[in-house]
Amino acid sequence: MYLLIVFLPLLSSICSGFFGRFIGPLGSARITTSCIFITFLLSCFAFYEVGLSGSPCYITTLTWMDSEMFHCS
Repeated sequence: MYLLIVFLPLLSSICSGFFGRFIGPLGSARITTSCIFITFLLSCFAFYEVGLSGSPCYITTLTWMDSEMFHCS
């Protein structure tokens, strides 16, 4: 869910940028607006979960360096 907050606007801009001619201006506007609205809802939920409830959140996208006892993400 937390990665969707970052990548959903990126996906909508790529979709409307590369495929905007095929889906038209109305379709492009609907896709970008709906993705931004979904991102807003997810960010409100993430703010409630992390900011107000106080639950910790750790996101590991990939391991950068892993050597015996030293682990860097």
